[in-house]
Amino acid sequence: MKGNRHKGYTLLESAVVLALTAIVAGLAAPTYQAYYERQKVKQAQLQLMELQLLQERFRLANGVYASADELQYPELDDFDVFIEDVSLFTYTLRAEAKQGTEVECASMSVNHAFLRAPAECWD
Repeated sequence: MKGNRHKGYTLLESAVVLALTAIVAGLAAPTYQAYYERQKVKQAQLQLMELQLLQERFRLANGVYASADELQYPELDDFDVFIEDVSLFTYTLRAEAKQGTEVECASMSVNHAFLRAPAECWD
């Protein structure tokens, strides 16, 4: 008859698993944070592009571009969106990161000629 074998994990095995889990979590957290920040910027860019479409539709219907009061658009959690320099033929849309929002591209804009700034944020 074989000796008594206890089934289960030893304290050393549990410590090794815990250490490996901590290492994997430590490596994954910065990657996830960078992904999350990029998604915030992409959401603001999408909002600016949707506003461009609304501006062009408004101009087709009314012959002029809309002011901020004339366009309805949802508020973003991490960015404030502004409609500026509106005239008969021009406009500028700008997104600014709200205070406390840490992103690489804290300010982005696009205008009536579809010029996007800063270029490195729109790649």
